[in-house]
Amino acid sequence: MAFAQSSPPTAEEIAELSDGLYSVTKFDDGTFSDIVLVANVTADTIANKRHVDTTALKTRSLPNPKIGCATNRQINLDESYAAYLMLADWCNSGNQAGGITVIFTKVQTAQWYFCNYASHAQSCSEGELSDTWDLVDLGCGDRIAGWVVIDDWAKSFGRDNNGVGECW
Repeated sequence: MAFAQSSPPTAEEIAELSDGLYSVTKFDDGTFSDIVLVANVTADTIANKRHVDTTALKTRSLPNPKIGCATNRQINLDESYAAYLMLADWCNSGNQAGGITVIFTKVQTAQWYFCNYASHAQSCSEGELSDTWDLVDLGCGDRIAGWVVIDDWAKSFGRDNNGVGECW
């Protein structure tokens, strides 16, 4: 049973989560759902993941991307890459984020997220995540937390340290 929260998850709540893929929804009345575990992840799961060659996928270019940087937060690249792979796998499996929902992965000290700001469900792709990684590297630096907002699609993607609130 989900309960309405008056604010999005706090840094402390996110930091205390075990590694996994999570969802939080913002309701029409401005309240938020509880954090919902969508999928568990273990060190073995991450070790057995291999990067999908995105050149074989149809790449979607991001229209009018806006890059944001958290220059005061460095990320662990290995852990961030593992979180990226989890989210890419979820996206490539045909899943959709419900309206006004964030999907985020947490692996040790890292998290990746997909924010859907639209009132309807939206999918994501590894191509979008890969473009985000590249744009954040170019705009912020390769070890810096950052995000890309795509207003035309009412969504954003980003990478950060765990315990940092995303989307709202």
